Amino acid sequence: MNWFNRKKPLKVRVYTKLPCVTLQLNNRSVTQDCQPVGRDQKYTATFSVNFEPGSLVALGHAADMGVVATAVLITHDQPIRLLLKADCVEIRASRDELIYVAVEVVDDAGRLVACYDDPPPLRSREDVSLLMSYPCKPPTVFFSVEGPGTLEAVGSADPWDTASFNARQRKMYRGRALAILRPGAVGVPAIAGVLRLNASAEGLISASMIVRIVDHPNPRPI
Repeated sequence: MNWFNRKKPLKVRVYTKLPCVTLQLNNRSVTQDCQPVGRDQKYTATFSVNFEPGSLVALGHAADMGVVATAVLITHDQPIRLLLKADCVEIRASRDELIYVAVEVVDDAGRLVACYDDPPPLRSREDVSLLMSYPCKPPTVFFSVEGPGTLEAVGSADPWDTASFNARQRKMYRGRALAILRPGAVGVPAIAGVLRLNASAEGLISASMIVRIVDHPNPRPI
């Protein structure tokens, strides 16, 4: 996850059932003492932190055991490329099967770059300030499919995006989008073969991946 730029101090909340939490910004302690966390604090430690590029690390401490859990946020660099992540690499040759492929905008180190668009007026002033602090605009990703299958739908989880799910492109939301593939086509039975998904966006290195469609009598395990 990302630790990103804001002009005013950030309120950082750490949720845990451990007895206390410390916070480090670029290997420097934000507070001198371990902040207690428990029922009275609703299992939440709250810190006020000025932004500084680098890493923000929460350390969970247990009695007589020291640090037993960590959570890290790192500042991302400029968006460089698209990254594809499928829920499977092999699927049964059946129209009943679907392949879900997540698309992400990442920097050179593979960190998610959560670009935001200009927020609609329904969002609060605080939300507007947060979203406008991002250094990039969300790109539109274009999809193409090669092989014995189709692009069944696209999405991004953006609640304000009314674009069709049946389009071949989608504006990304918080650095992500989703493509759903299906073996075969309308009126065309599914057959074994190699299905290739290509994704491209202006100013970013394109990505592609393959899914093998196989003749198999049993569906993939759930």
